[in-house]
Amino acid sequence: MWIDDPYWARAAKFILGLPPHIRYVLAPAELNHLRDGCLPFAFGHLLHPQNCVVVLPKDDVDQLPKAWIENLPTWETLYADEVFVAIQAGVLKTRSRDDDHHLPYMYDRCKKVINGIQVRTHRIDEELSDEYPGSPYALIAAASLTGNAGDRLLAAAAVRFLKSVCPGLSIIVSDGSPDRTLLKGASFIIIGPGGMIYDMENATRLDLMNLANWFGIGYVSSEYQRDLYLLGIGHQTLASPIGRMFLKNAIKYTRMATARDEETASILSYFVEKPVEFLPDMSTLFSEDILEISVSAEHNRIISICGDLRHAQGFTELASWIRDSNGARLRYIIQANEDAESLNLHRASIVKVLGSEFEEVDCRTLDPMVFCRAIATSAALVTTRFHGMMVALMAGIDLLTFTISGDKRERVRDQIGPLPWARFEPIVDDLRNAKKTIVPLIANGRRVPERAVRFDRSAFMQAGKKLEDDLRSRHSLLRTGIHCQIA
Repeated sequence: MWIDDPYWARAAKFILGLPPHIRYVLAPAELNHLRDGCLPFAFGHLLHPQNCVVVLPKDDVDQLPKAWIENLPTWETLYADEVFVAIQAGVLKTRSRDDDHHLPYMYDRCKKVINGIQVRTHRIDEELSDEYPGSPYALIAAASLTGNAGDRLLAAAAVRFLKSVCPGLSIIVSDGSPDRTLLKGASFIIIGPGGMIYDMENATRLDLMNLANWFGIGYVSSEYQRDLYLLGIGHQTLASPIGRMFLKNAIKYTRMATARDEETASILSYFVEKPVEFLPDMSTLFSEDILEISVSAEHNRIISICGDLRHAQGFTELASWIRDSNGARLRYIIQANEDAESLNLHRASIVKVLGSEFEEVDCRTLDPMVFCRAIATSAALVTTRFHGMMVALMAGIDLLTFTISGDKRERVRDQIGPLPWARFEPIVDDLRNAKKTIVPLIANGRRVPERAVRFDRSAFMQAGKKLEDDLRSRHSLLRTGIHCQIA
């Protein structure tokens, strides 16, 4: 915990002690809730430096705007220790601090950033990326390294889409905080796919780090004059005026924007200067693969659970319903970190009834097809997960999806219309409250590939052609060998 670290505790006390007239403080995410106006470093792109105090670990100096990094050695240093430095941004220092042994490291790091030398370890998804040193490459900033199999599936879909448009181009998939050299060296940059637009944590507390992590890339791409594209972006909650302003300025020069639903497309249209395309969820690019798995799978009575059910009761009863259901077996599919916590909480209840007669499949860091296979070979699925639901729909599996009013799961439900085998019910805090749905699902759930939902993917063809035309006009190195192949 950061509060137990004396350097972090000192930084926190410094922030809390700043006078009220200091309107903005840029600080690490862990300290952003200490006072009003305490923001992630990427928000410096939105602010004038004279309005800020910066409190940062010296290793994170590259996260500031490039213009600030160039002038940082001239600003007043308020304090420095082995880890942190506090700077009065935009204020010329009144005395030399060259003899302070804590600062030369930071100044050297600034020089490396300015001279295009790598200072931060890249976080690259090696399995989804090509070899790139010395060759042109496109950079996809996606969430495949966050420990969520759904996000890995989306990133793999983005690679498939881009390969269909640019088959001869190397593709690198990174997280949201690559070193600047990875951005500078890219031919162009893509943010997405995924539900990246939100500034609320659990719909209760303002948390701007998600916007900073992903859309800060938009500002850096402008610093290095790299074309920016948004692919399959989704929204959750964008509640704060400063969050909306940050997003607008981050993506306003986007060359092309696509959203994963019509509601997000409508929201994005307020922030970008180009028309926003609506695409189905990118996971539908794997619909044939998923359907093939469903068709070829052996008949079974596997009832799968996938999702965050940490706060749900009634797992002992659920296990007993499966035990008493004539040969059904339980498969617990871990899509995300919260699902693993959920299983840890409920494992004792399950083992009490089923012993070791249940299967655990942890898909968080595996090939996305492992996740698809775990669902598409089931007879029925109970899930809170969007992509668990999507794979089940594309496989024709009896399905119960727990939803929250107005969320992305319900948007898909409204899009596909009523299906007697795909049920959508409000999330419950006790599975016994959903017994009338779950027990028949266990007893009669089946996989019928013939009824699988076939999402209209013609929009991908149109978006691919549009991207192809834009890349041809913008990049001479891409003028040969480009052809959109998505059908």
